[in-house]
Amino acid sequence: MQFAVYFQNSETTMAIKSILMIDDDLQISRLVRFILESAKYKVRTANNGEQALLLLAAEKPDLIFCDVAMPVMDGFMTVQAVRSNPAWHDVPIIMLTALGDVRDLDRAFSAGANGFLGKPFSPKEMLATVAQLSDA
Repeated sequence: MQFAVYFQNSETTMAIKSILMIDDDLQISRLVRFILESAKYKVRTANNGEQALLLLAAEKPDLIFCDVAMPVMDGFMTVQAVRSNPAWHDVPIIMLTALGDVRDLDRAFSAGANGFLGKPFSPKEMLATVAQLSDA
């Protein structure tokens, strides 16, 4: 089952310049970095939730893409940790997954995600997701 891009709260827009990509699959991280950097976004990557929290402490991004299935700290736990910190509470988070279960969608939004993008996704879908959240 493939999910289209779905936003729970897409009324808030902002100028998006920096993006944090959290995924344990290095090929996907590299591909996303290439797509987004080609579109002039600053991209940092983390391999798991713990690493992402360290990067967040150093620099707050404008948007987070977070995979669901990761070692150390899965995507749902990562989103909950981000949402529990007042300094990061307003950063939009888009969950990425190939799991394809409606329950994952519910868990993502319950954890605090703003949107959901199913894998596989095209470069066009990735950029459209960023554009939908951006006013710049």
